[in-house]
Parts: sequence; C-alpha cells; structure tokens
Amino acid sequence: MRAKQWTVSCVVRDIGSLASSARLRGTIRLAGQSRRVTRSGRGTVQLKIRSTRPVTRSQRVVVLVRKGTASRRMTVKVGRTLRGAMGPAR
Repeated sequence: MRAKQWTVSCVVRDIGSLASSARLRGTIRLAGQSRRVTRSGRGTVQLKIRSTRPVTRSQRVVVLVRKGTASRRMTVKVGRTLRGAMGPAR
C-alpha cells in the first residue's frame, strides 16, 4: 500500500458450477462511512470506492454480496484477501 491511498478496490467472483451465468450484486463501503458503491454483473464484479480521507491499513471494508435471494455480509481489513461461502437462502 502506498503512503496515501484514497481508493479501495475489491473483486467478487463466483466459483460455482454455473459461475459464468450467475448474476452477482456487490456492495462495498468503508467502515465508519455511509457512502457505498453497488455494482452487478455475471460471474465477476469489480468494486471501487473513493474515500474522503486517506485509507489506512487498520480500516475495515464491509462487502455485501447477493446472488439470487442469498446474501452474505463480510468484513475485512484493507489489504487482506477473504474467501467466503454463501449459505442457502433463508
């Protein structure tokens, strides 16, 4: 991470058997800020959000992923990689 990083990016991928046809919807926001960015696509979704202040490594990023009726919220520190599985829809 550079000295002053203002942008956080995240890639959400579906690795299931129907990954190419799966419609994903991802939302990203920085913890402590209300601004959020939502993108949707098939198979892979790239999310980028620009912060109002320089982003530090101790900050957390909240990622919400939706596929069909199932959804999963994950929290991860900046600079880390997270693999999460989505459970069945409730």
